[in-house]
Amino acid sequence: MGGNLLRRPSNDSRIIRDFVAAFLVASTFLNRRTLESQSLAGFIQEALVARTQALDRGIKAEAVFVIANVTSPAVLIEGGFLTNKEDISRLASEDYREQIAAAVSDGILRYRDALKERQSAVAATGSGKR
Repeated sequence: MGGNLLRRPSNDSRIIRDFVAAFLVASTFLNRRTLESQSLAGFIQEALVARTQALDRGIKAEAVFVIANVTSPAVLIEGGFLTNKEDISRLASEDYREQIAAAVSDGILRYRDALKERQSAVAATGSGKR
């Protein structure tokens, strides 16, 4: 494995670069763009729990400085706790980190697809009003 953890086909790499994810799993914090960020966080959290079998601590809306003033949907993802020996052991595993990276990527892509579906539905509804 190794290398670029988020390697995807080139058409998806721009999407992935637009979303910043750091230290992954367990709890997902939202920025002030709550509705969009909550949707993104939900997709990422679902994928993380499914891939890693980590405890689902849910998503939390909190004012976290690093994502508080961004203009796009953003989430902060905790990969574990350095005070927890089991978390440290898991995070030391390249395979576990690859699972986390793949889950974040999957969640972002599912969010993108859901956003496109919503936009298509709105466009279809809007065109019927003319």
